[in-house]
Amino acid sequence: MSVYPMVVEIDSSGSSIVQVSSKSDEPQFVKVDAKIIRNPGTNKEKEESLSQWESKGLIVTPQKFALASGVKRVIRLISIEPPEKETVWRVYFEGLAAPEELQAPSEKGDFKPKIGVNLIWGVLVHVAPLKPVVSLKIDKASGEVVNTGTQRVPVKEIGVCDRQDSCKWFPENLTVYPDTSRKIKRINLNSRDTYKIRS
Repeated sequence: MSVYPMVVEIDSSGSSIVQVSSKSDEPQFVKVDAKIIRNPGTNKEKEESLSQWESKGLIVTPQKFALASGVKRVIRLISIEPPEKETVWRVYFEGLAAPEELQAPSEKGDFKPKIGVNLIWGVLVHVAPLKPVVSLKIDKASGEVVNTGTQRVPVKEIGVCDRQDSCKWFPENLTVYPDTSRKIKRINLNSRDTYKIRS
């Protein structure tokens, strides 16, 4: 099977879709699992499973489905209640073995070991906050960019500026999520300079 798109944005509309397409000559059975990503983009990043009833952030429907040969299936991603700050999820699509009652007789009694590859597709999902606020600051003491806003911000360049506001720009490639910070890699900060950010 193939899954498209691999990155999804859920904005104020509260919903989006992912298309799953069959590339097999046989029917396929697919399980869908959503996990929230804590501390995204940092070395403390981890995924956590939440049950559908305890999470208003992201609902995936259906969670299990059959996919006939050559068919496309639309999977809906719904945010019931927009979060105060942007949340990030990974939605996994995993192929399953056919239910026993649907297996051919030869498959049921065949106990020979089989070797196969089971691909799991992971779609990255960004759920936009109720009130988008862009707010970054540079912590000179730690040498980090800190996001104090409610949505993620890509940092493309850091400018080192003099008193006449003339800046020398250095490339960076950081994405800073709300309530997280990222280390600036290409320059060492000092207390005498002024810094600016381009995103």
